[in-house]
Amino acid sequence: MQDQVLSLKSVNVEACFLGSAQEETANVKHRLLAGEYRVVYLTPEFVESSSTLISTLDKNVGVDLVAIDEAHCVSQWGHDFRSAYRQLGTLRQKLPNVPIMALTATATPEVRRDICISLKLKNPIMTCSSFDRPNLFLRVHMKSSAPKDLRSELMEVGGKLSFGGPAIIYCPTKKASEEALNVVKMLGVSCGLYHAGLPFSERKKTHKQFISDEISCVVATVAFGMGIDKPDVRKIIHYGAPKDIEAYYQEMGRAGRDGDNSDCVVYYSPADFNISRFLLKDVTSEKFKTHKLKMLQKMESYLATTKCRRRLVFNQTILSHFEDKDVTDVGGTNRCCDNCSSKLSDNDHMDEEKDYGKEAYWFLSAVQATGGRYGVSVPIFLIRGSTNQRLPATFHSHELHGKGKARVEKWWKAFARQLMNAGYLKDCPIVGGFGSTVELTDKGVTWLSRQPLSSPSMKMTPNLELKSMENAATANIRPGGSSLGPSILPSVPTNVWLSSRQSVNLSSNAAQRNPEVIDSKQQQLQVSRRDISMDLYAKLIILRNEIADETSLPSYRVFSNKNLLDMAKFRPTSLHKLQALEDVAKEKANVYGTRFLSAISQFCNSNSISTDTKPKENLMQHNATLDNQQKSLFMKMSETARMSYSLYEEENKAVESVASIRGLKTSTIFNHLSEAIKIGLPLDIDRLGISARIIDLITNVIRQPPINSDISRLTPIKDQLPDHVQFHHIKVVIAILQRRYGSPEGASVIPLGSADKSASVTMATTSRSSNNKSQKSSQGSQREASAKRKLPAWMVNSQSSPSSGPKKVKKKGSLFSK
Repeated sequence: MQDQVLSLKSVNVEACFLGSAQEETANVKHRLLAGEYRVVYLTPEFVESSSTLISTLDKNVGVDLVAIDEAHCVSQWGHDFRSAYRQLGTLRQKLPNVPIMALTATATPEVRRDICISLKLKNPIMTCSSFDRPNLFLRVHMKSSAPKDLRSELMEVGGKLSFGGPAIIYCPTKKASEEALNVVKMLGVSCGLYHAGLPFSERKKTHKQFISDEISCVVATVAFGMGIDKPDVRKIIHYGAPKDIEAYYQEMGRAGRDGDNSDCVVYYSPADFNISRFLLKDVTSEKFKTHKLKMLQKMESYLATTKCRRRLVFNQTILSHFEDKDVTDVGGTNRCCDNCSSKLSDNDHMDEEKDYGKEAYWFLSAVQATGGRYGVSVPIFLIRGSTNQRLPATFHSHELHGKGKARVEKWWKAFARQLMNAGYLKDCPIVGGFGSTVELTDKGVTWLSRQPLSSPSMKMTPNLELKSMENAATANIRPGGSSLGPSILPSVPTNVWLSSRQSVNLSSNAAQRNPEVIDSKQQQLQVSRRDISMDLYAKLIILRNEIADETSLPSYRVFSNKNLLDMAKFRPTSLHKLQALEDVAKEKANVYGTRFLSAISQFCNSNSISTDTKPKENLMQHNATLDNQQKSLFMKMSETARMSYSLYEEENKAVESVASIRGLKTSTIFNHLSEAIKIGLPLDIDRLGISARIIDLITNVIRQPPINSDISRLTPIKDQLPDHVQFHHIKVVIAILQRRYGSPEGASVIPLGSADKSASVTMATTSRSSNNKSQKSSQGSQREASAKRKLPAWMVNSQSSPSSGPKKVKKKGSLFSK
């Protein structure tokens, strides 16, 4: 709250906070009741003990809005429930005509309903944006050793090891965080420690050092993070399994808030979940304990899955947990997650299902035979033929005894978790005690009763643990789809389409016939320009840090690193042009802008470089990469498609980055790129994860029965393809085929031969010329001005406020009055 108050004051908004950390409570209260503040931050604990102050404030000054941040803490089903938050519902009685806004980034449908009930909201308008963060790359690894694992996350920059930017390493316990800290220090990375066992002064110091970039890494327990607003965190590492899926989403969400690509990594071992289960021993409500076990199981499923971590797969992923619906337009790209990236690699063969019917029959029968009175260990003892004293002697002569002795105990435990995630088994908390037993679900009982003893069958995809032990592959999943009329792809080629990599390699103009000479000169020029921009960026960072020291603000509260990079790239010389840059607030520009503009002008004059480069014009220019004919084709596209094409092809942005920059879904960007291909523009499809193998695969499916060149529906095509081929891959390949063979006309069927191998685009192995690379690197990233967030209409126009109560007359000196 202190940071928030300082930030508002820096842009001339009077604000204060009240809570246990406030040292001048009496003075602040006096000024508050005098109407001197426009924004007041209160802790829930302060609200609970100061009902009279709030009522007096509303009567004498006027309260126009109550905003409750981190509202998931209100709900008993939330991952970070706090009893004081639960009491905030009393605000409705104290302030009956004041609108209440509850905000959270991690609320499931169940939690949202509980929040509305607890806060006594009247006819609430519920707005939910997508939970997807396309700029975050998700990775999961099994633990080996801390030095080896953490070293693998580091890169060498200027002779020193670095995480590639600010990083947070979360550990499940204080002891684990201290051990990880020693490892990171040993590797030579500047870092600090943060957990609840440290003195407040030490935690505050670490927090300040991190947000002001004095240290690049914080090793912490989950005590670190609530209220942290550092936008440029590049890496979140969980060294140990997060306690549940909701907590993980909250913690990983602290990465990449500036929109740039960031990594979210988990290193775990199955034993990590024992800690989380142990911590549930003090939960008295059996219903709540069951709920937490369910959340823990979802976390296990997320970590173990070998499928896309974003998409809806057996209700395992983060997005399906929060959005409570199918999520079919996300994922499946190289920048999605480790699983998608691996499956899109030419070196990664298709995953296959395995039939675990025999093993499943033995294990489920063993659980049933032991009466569901134990965890997974005793059934494993039975099927492995163990004489462990925990297995009653009566089972030593059981028909299942020793059936599974060919598998090691570790494999059986991993398989048990697989069965649990698939819904055949369930954890049942021990009433009044610690731990849980394992029982068959209705699904498990039904499966067991229907399987023939001689040849039971259960096909499933091995999870991460089983895959690592067996080197197995994952399965093909078939999504549903819509039905349209037939649209038959012609079979006679009428055009030629080349990817942008191929068009570079096959071009016959003089510049590309002699790339060594031309590219060398231009590359030197581009490197020189880039170095100059980075020199200016370094000077702007120094200036920002000076201002931060003068104002006692965190450095990013002055201007973020992204703001400074944009200033160094576009070099504005007026406040108007500075405010036109993405994410530069008008208030900040007015307060700090003059000093930055002066520094930019002085630097540009000294180095004889241009100023006031126009972002949007740069974005739409196609100098050397498009010839005149292609420029004409380019202008035939819609404006929004041109913007997406420019960012992807000209500025070399990943699809996820383009979507983040433009505030659009990745599926929409793929539609724009497909539009470009259809009209004949070159496109680097390698970066879309579309290899020659994938093109041949999709083409063969389209040309052969049962599709027979009908491209009117994507789902039947997808049904014939392996899981790693996504809908957007199909869209792009269809666009290539339509460009090559012409668009379908009507529903006439054209005679087909065998699978048309000539339809595939031969992928060039060489990359673009260094000439094109240098031109792209000089352009940098630019965001469309229209992508800036806008307030809802009801917040802009006070006449259409959604408050259900009578319109409140604003009192003189009201908190939000000017």
